[in-house]
Amino acid sequence: MSIARATVANYARLAVTAASQLAVVPVLVDHVGAGTYGLYALVISAVSFFSLLEFGAGVGALRAVAAADSPDERQRRNAALSTMLILSTGLAVVALILLLAIAPVTPALLRIPDAQRADGLALLVLMGLRSAVLPWPLGIFRGALIGRGDVGLANAIQAASAALYAGAALILVPRGLGIVGVGGLSLAAFLVEHAAYLFFAFRRLPGLSLSPRLFDRGELRAAVSLGASQTLVSLTGLLLLRTDPLIVGWRMPLEAVAAYAVALRVAEQALMVTKQFVNALAPFIARLGGSDDRAALGRLLVLGVRTSLVPAVVVALPLAAFSTQVLTVWVGPSMAQAGPALALLSVATALMAPQLVVCSLFTYTGRHRLTGRIALASALVNVVASVTLVGPLGLTGVSLGTLAAVIVVDLAVAGRLALRCFDVTPKTLLVDGFGRALLPAVPAMLVAAVARQAYALDSIWQLVGASALAASTYLVGFWFSGVPRGQRLAITGQWRSWWRFLGAPANS
Repeated sequence: MSIARATVANYARLAVTAASQLAVVPVLVDHVGAGTYGLYALVISAVSFFSLLEFGAGVGALRAVAAADSPDERQRRNAALSTMLILSTGLAVVALILLLAIAPVTPALLRIPDAQRADGLALLVLMGLRSAVLPWPLGIFRGALIGRGDVGLANAIQAASAALYAGAALILVPRGLGIVGVGGLSLAAFLVEHAAYLFFAFRRLPGLSLSPRLFDRGELRAAVSLGASQTLVSLTGLLLLRTDPLIVGWRMPLEAVAAYAVALRVAEQALMVTKQFVNALAPFIARLGGSDDRAALGRLLVLGVRTSLVPAVVVALPLAAFSTQVLTVWVGPSMAQAGPALALLSVATALMAPQLVVCSLFTYTGRHRLTGRIALASALVNVVASVTLVGPLGLTGVSLGTLAAVIVVDLAVAGRLALRCFDVTPKTLLVDGFGRALLPAVPAMLVAAVARQAYALDSIWQLVGASALAASTYLVGFWFSGVPRGQRLAITGQWRSWWRFLGAPANS
C-alpha cells in the first residue's frame, strides 16, 4: 500500500472513530451528569499508567513483519512475534495482578466521593481490563497486519468497533445504562475488535506460526531494547495528556475535571489527525531504515515535518480560535470554563507534529534510545510545569504545562537531535519544513479573528462555516508557499487531464 493510500485509510478510520466519540460525550454528560463523567475520566487516566507494560509489542510486531520481505525471513518473523507474544502476555499478567491489588484503595487515592466509590471500583476493573491488561498481547496482531501493509483492513476493523460502541451507547445510555454499563460496553467492543485482528492475521500472513518453542533469546534482547524506549514514549504520552485530569482533580472539583476532560478529548482527536499521516509513514521508514540512507531519511524528515503540520494546523487553528464556542455549542455552557485550556492544548497538539515524525524516524531506524530520552525529558517538563501552574491558573495552568513541554523538548531538543542524525541543516528544516507550513497560518488566524468578531458563533453551522473559512485560507496559502512550483504544475496538469476525461464525449 502506498503512503497516500495508507494515509487515506487512516483518515477514513479517524473520521469514524472521532465522530463516534464526539457523539457519545455529550450524551454521557447529559444523562449521567458532569460529575459522573468526571469520575469516568479520572478512572481512565488512572488505568492508563498500566499501558507502560505494553513494552512496544505493537511497534515490534509491525517492524518484524515489515522486514520479512521474503519466505526465507518468515521463520525469523515467527520467532520475533512468538517472543513478543510471550513477553507481552507475561506483562499482562503482571498488570492484572497489580490492577487487582490496587483496586480496593484507588477510589480513596483519587478522592472519589463515598457515594460514587462503588461505581469507581467497578469502572477501574472494567477499564483496566480494556486498557491496561488485554491490549498488550492482543495488540501484536494489529501491528502485524499493518506491518504486512493491510492498513485499510486494520482501520476498517477499528472503525467498525468504534461505530458499534457508539451506536450501542447512544441507544442504551438514554434508556438508563449507567456509567458502569458504559465501561462494560467499551470492553465488549474492544474484544470484538481484537478477535477480528487475530482472525485476519492468521489469514493474511503467509506461514504465520506462533509457539513457545519459537522463543528466541536474541529476539528477546531486541524486544526489551525497543520496549524500554517505547515505555518511555508511552510515559510521555500519558504525562502529556493523561495525568492532566489527575492534576486537575488534585486541586479542583469533579466538575472541573469533567470540563478539562472534554477539552482534552477534543485536543486528542486533533492530535489523531496528525498521527494518521505519520502512522502511514511507519512501514516505509522501517524498510528504508534497513539501508540507513541518511540522505533519503533527511529528505523524508523535512517532507514529513512540512506535510504533517498541514493537517495539524487545519484542525488546531479553528479549535484554538473558537475554543469556548466549540465547547459551549457541543456540550453546553458548563464546559466554557475549559475554553482557554482547549486553545492552548490545540496549539500544543499541532506543534507535536514534527516530534511525531522525528520519533518515528528514530524508532524505525534503530535509534529508539533517542526516542526514549526525548520522551522522558518531555514527561518531566510537563509534570513539573503543570503541578506548578495548576494552583494559580487552574485549568489554563495545566494546559500551559503541556505546551511548555512541547516547545522546550519536542521542538528544541528533538529537532537538534534529528538534524545531527540525518545530516539536515537548520536552515533547511526551519525554512522548508516549518516555514513553508506555518507561514500561511498568519492570514488564516486573521480571518478567524474577524469571523469571531463579526458573528456570534452560537450554532454548529456558524462554527462549521467560520472554521471552514479559516482552514480554506490556510490551505490556499500553503498551496503557494508549501508546495513547490514543479509539484503544483504536475498536480494541476493531472487535474486538467481528469477534467478533460470526465468532460469528453462518450464516443471520443
